[in-house]
Amino acid sequence: MTPHTHVVFAGTREEEFYMKLKGGKTYLELLQSGNGINRTVRETRAASEEEIYRQSLQRVQDAVRCGTTTLEIKTGYGLDLESEMKMLRVMDRIASLGIVNVVKTFLGMHAVPPPGMTEDSYTAEVMGRMLERFSERVDFVDAFCDRGGPSRHSPQTSSSQPPQGRA
Repeated sequence: MTPHTHVVFAGTREEEFYMKLKGGKTYLELLQSGNGINRTVRETRAASEEEIYRQSLQRVQDAVRCGTTTLEIKTGYGLDLESEMKMLRVMDRIASLGIVNVVKTFLGMHAVPPPGMTEDSYTAEVMGRMLERFSERVDFVDAFCDRGGPSRHSPQTSSSQPPQGRA
């Protein structure tokens, strides 16, 4: 079992490793400069479902060659309804191949707010419309709470019941 994987996305961020190693950049500095999760969100939104599938399948095959039999795969690089659904459809395609067991986790609260939204409005979107579409199609629901991500102090987040995935 390989938990907490983000194998379904488009693009790469290898150069960020060197920015950290040689340039001394922190993750928060990378995030604030438009890199990190923000960069992957842009690349995932721009990519076709087929391109995401092709890139993701290569990562899954690499994991299987190393002995992985079960992958927990998280969404979280779309951060809007259509892009997160695109990621979920790719997960479904990978699961249908039968080469690895796929445990699907909806991580709509990976980074906020997307451009043009406040944290509270995005949290309301995830807790409402997005969860309605995902709750019956995923095994788990997760949230990332840290600097650069959703805050546990958001009124919408702290007063809401934890979302439920499929049992």
